[in-house]
Amino acid sequence: MEELYATGFNAWNQLRFEEGADSSDEPDDISSFTCVLRDDEGIDAVWPFFSYTLESFAGFSDVVQVVAYDTGFAALSSTGQVYTWGDERFAICLGRDTDDDNPAHRPALVEDLQDLPTGRIVKIAAAGYILAALTAGNDLYCWGHPGRSSPTLNGLTDRPSPIDIDDNDIADVGVGESHLIALTSGGQVYVVGDNTNGQLVDSTNSSWTEKFLPNRTEEFG
Repeated sequence: MEELYATGFNAWNQLRFEEGADSSDEPDDISSFTCVLRDDEGIDAVWPFFSYTLESFAGFSDVVQVVAYDTGFAALSSTGQVYTWGDERFAICLGRDTDDDNPAHRPALVEDLQDLPTGRIVKIAAAGYILAALTAGNDLYCWGHPGRSSPTLNGLTDRPSPIDIDDNDIADVGVGESHLIALTSGGQVYVVGDNTNGQLVDSTNSSWTEKFLPNRTEEFG
């Protein structure tokens, strides 16, 4: 038997899986880890936005990473393809166009992350209303909802755009609710965004700023 557990904010029923559930019901948040789906033969559905197996996606035979942000998900295949899906009210976070054939709630390819100058995407990160992708050649691309993230990140758009951080190659990236952190191939740490909870060490930064963090050049996960 396989079981899926979930907890957290559930404003648009993203944590509901019961067959025949009335989507018009007012959803309740889940305050602690709760079994939301059980299947004696293996779980094929991960949520209402995702009612089929990842392996069934066209060209998506090997998923190596799945990340969540406030209103949706992104997934990365072993061949570097990035798919997004989520709440249609925040389609700006999807990094792609939506139409009848590619609705917001169904995973679809982010075409702007195909055939990039420095190779395929090897890592994705997301949180809040911000998404990021890193290429094999150490280039960083970001997109998302500028008004929902932070005034310090107003450069975000609805399409993945290359991010230049003092001409550095980027080895790793992490995304928070309203901030980002990047590790360069030379071991430097840069941050940008809101510092309300001390996540950026000492201050809010409206542009990418190097932080001196001795002996802290591990991957961000």
